[in-house]
Amino acid sequence: MGQRKQKLQRIANLDCAYFPGEDGGPLIVFFHGYGADAWDLAPLSHELDVEGATWVFPNGTLEVPIGPGWTGRAWFQIDIAALEAAMALGQHRDLSQLRPAEMDKVLLEVQKLFQVLEPETYSRVIVGGFSQGAMLTAEVVLSTPMKVDGVVLLSGALLDQANWRAKAKARPPVPFFQSHGTQDALLAFGGAQKLEQLLREAGWKGHLRAFRGGHEIPLQILMELKAFIHGLLPPPQN
Repeated sequence: MGQRKQKLQRIANLDCAYFPGEDGGPLIVFFHGYGADAWDLAPLSHELDVEGATWVFPNGTLEVPIGPGWTGRAWFQIDIAALEAAMALGQHRDLSQLRPAEMDKVLLEVQKLFQVLEPETYSRVIVGGFSQGAMLTAEVVLSTPMKVDGVVLLSGALLDQANWRAKAKARPPVPFFQSHGTQDALLAFGGAQKLEQLLREAGWKGHLRAFRGGHEIPLQILMELKAFIHGLLPPPQN
């Protein structure tokens, strides 16, 4: 695949790293994690090598501090003090009952994004994210009755359990790819297991790919993700 010129483009109310593909090709949208930005996952557009795909990597709606003099982007705030306290004890916070205060607002902004993108005009639509972006992905797909052919949940966790369970059962099932490190110090592996169970009980097809590692996307997972996405694509025409 040839090098594509990168540009930041305003789509609805979100700034996005946007790589246009072929008309009628696949649409792939990925949401970054806390403290990253639109460019963090952009290398996936080359590494996953999806011919003709349009790639969209939105910038988080919030600016958050990530170090002295440094800021990143996020989709919703996290309780840093509670996170650090749990990590100091070698524990994880149970997020399954949490619905972030910003979730309703960011959901509305992402829904506007997809209205402009017009998913129905693409051959396949794949939505995914890493960490906080994976949780946003689940919220968006569960809450929005739009065309989605595949979901990618990398190092995410279960939030808002009661609402997500009801929404998962109400929505037509979507194939999903999920991965999580068994040694993840930030988000518990158990939270990923709970999310997998919720989706599978609702009839979604997929499974959690565990790997021996932390809060990351190792090469083995990247290769499996590539196979998953290519398996969703329409067969080439002769």
